[in-house]
Amino acid sequence: MKNKKINVPSRVQIGVGVILTIMILLSACSNPIGNSAEQGQVTLHLDVGSRTLVSDISTEISLYRVTFSDGSGSEVVVDSQNTTIQTSLPALKTYDILVEGFNSSSQLVATGVGSVTIESGQTHSLAIIVTAADGSGTARIEIQWNSVQTQSASVEGYLKNTQNQTIPMNFSVTSDGQAVGEVQVDDGFYTLEAQLLDGGTVVAGFAEAVQISAGGTTQHVFSFDTVNKPGEAIAVTSDSFTVVWNPPEDPDTGNPLAVDGYRFYYREHGTYQWTHLADTGATVTEYTVTTADIPYGEYDFAVSSVSSGEESELHTSYDDTAVPSYGWYIDWN
Repeated sequence: MKNKKINVPSRVQIGVGVILTIMILLSACSNPIGNSAEQGQVTLHLDVGSRTLVSDISTEISLYRVTFSDGSGSEVVVDSQNTTIQTSLPALKTYDILVEGFNSSSQLVATGVGSVTIESGQTHSLAIIVTAADGSGTARIEIQWNSVQTQSASVEGYLKNTQNQTIPMNFSVTSDGQAVGEVQVDDGFYTLEAQLLDGGTVVAGFAEAVQISAGGTTQHVFSFDTVNKPGEAIAVTSDSFTVVWNPPEDPDTGNPLAVDGYRFYYREHGTYQWTHLADTGATVTEYTVTTADIPYGEYDFAVSSVSSGEESELHTSYDDTAVPSYGWYIDWN
């Protein structure tokens, strides 16, 4: 059978680039809203911890509103910007207390409840825990990647709440390397996990802590600058084939650099270790593989240049400069 030559522009090329690895983004989040208050007079304190992805609604409280209800329809309302609130109340009554926290846009973002019985001539102290206001909010996540490096992209993702319950997110994928997912859930803290797949193979992913506020939208754009590549299987049925590469270029001028020669490597597809196969001359930028070199099978290939006795890094059939750029391997049978 005739030799099959795999040309630079049309099928397979090894060029200058880097080996890409999966990128996982991890973040942690502490439990935020813990508030205490003293009353007797009433004192409230808020201590907001760190967050990761937060809602577009500010949870910073600008005004505290405390309502004392005696059960008979009478109310005493106290507004304050301070976390220490003191007031005098008619004695010999038991009061239900509602604490509401509003942000600078007058949006309700936190609540707390308690009760106190006022005795004549006595001062009472009360601690109230204030937490995020109940309700539902929206998580809107956008993911971007280089569509040239993927063949059949899809995205899978979900939110997981603090009870370890999973809420799936459906992502709409476009052909230009973008996916958008949106889901409405109860307020609170969640873990967002998502994966970018190419032909069913995971090529990138992330995990992120997310805070959902009642009535708000938590949104973020994740950009995958590098992805693992499953690669395209290039079928070869002839008894030989030729792999072609470009010489290294000067990064300033783009002109080819002079080298002493090249070293050509292979590995079985799915393995890690490279095996040296052959050396070529300074002007030879291709190598023909035959069964005298390696038996039939599935293989990745790589090449390095040698200058003044120094070998460059390996440039593989999965580098961004390979043709096609989403990577390739030989299925030879």
